Amino acid sequence: MNYPDSNDLYNGKFTDGDPAEGRLASIASAEHMNAVYDELINVIEGAGEIPNHTNRNQLLGAINRLRKDELYDTATDYFATQGRKNILVNGKPQVWQNGESFSSTGYTADQWYTVLSSATCIRDPDPKKGMLIIINSDNGDGQFHQLLEQLAVKRLRGHTLTFSAEYAVNAAFRGDLKLEVFYSNNSDMEPSVNASIGHKSFTPLSSSTGVESFTFDVPTDAVGLRVALLPVSNQPKGAEMALYNAQLELGEKATRFEYSHYSDELIRCFRYFYKRDKRIHLHSYTGSTYNHDVMFPTAMRSLPSVSLIGVYGNVVALFSVSTYNWSVLGIYLHNNDKGSTSGNYVNGLIADARL
Repeated sequence: MNYPDSNDLYNGKFTDGDPAEGRLASIASAEHMNAVYDELINVIEGAGEIPNHTNRNQLLGAINRLRKDELYDTATDYFATQGRKNILVNGKPQVWQNGESFSSTGYTADQWYTVLSSATCIRDPDPKKGMLIIINSDNGDGQFHQLLEQLAVKRLRGHTLTFSAEYAVNAAFRGDLKLEVFYSNNSDMEPSVNASIGHKSFTPLSSSTGVESFTFDVPTDAVGLRVALLPVSNQPKGAEMALYNAQLELGEKATRFEYSHYSDELIRCFRYFYKRDKRIHLHSYTGSTYNHDVMFPTAMRSLPSVSLIGVYGNVVALFSVSTYNWSVLGIYLHNNDKGSTSGNYVNGLIADARL
């Protein structure tokens, strides 16, 4: 596609004309206009869409869809981008299945692994914000991390990505913050993803909120990937650092943070962690045993570890063993002891397939 070969262009481009200079306005020929529309329609149809003159976002949607095709794994039916711009899960920390206050290193908001030393991580009192780390004593430390599973990482190999974070600090915070990206070429599990690809350090203003981004290339042998927001040095008592939003996207440019509805984000989180707080009664199927099938809301990343909450009776969680192993889709609760139905139940369960 190019500008038409026409004598009424000025410096090779269309012009409105200039009477003072005796320059006529350009006239778009039918051939040229048809060429423009043919090019645009080819993009839309190439993405599997039917052109619709009432839809003003078709071209943008087609470009995004075509850009993601190469990140689709047909063998596992898995999108490296989860079908959206932001590759991170719960990038704006709004899903907190396992509590809202933590004082030790581990997972806090869903999919966020938080390193804590003499510090507490809580859900920000303003629900429109995100995660807040409060330093409890001098020389404390707090860091926000998120890991990507290998199904996503392998499809992202060799691509340029941009990691962005919206942060906040209070007046007691000292020194610099940095965005850092780590990878592993042999595992996607948390302890192994520790080789730094690179980082960007910056000095936040006192009592401020800001956005910073860092662009990097994914190593061609990467298996695990981790993004992090962390302070460069330990902090004094009373220092606070917050993460309000995070995004990992294709390309060299940081774009506006993508909005995701809570219910959509919750389903994505269920792939890694599922907590059910409602009572589950077992029912007698054979007269001598009690069972109950529990289906997960979505297929989990891998075979999860399962913990039962409030067990009444000798109830255990078992995985299906069959030609088609549906263990990532659900489990069944089992009790060999014959008894009353009311004496065979659990008050909930936790299925954990996090990295």
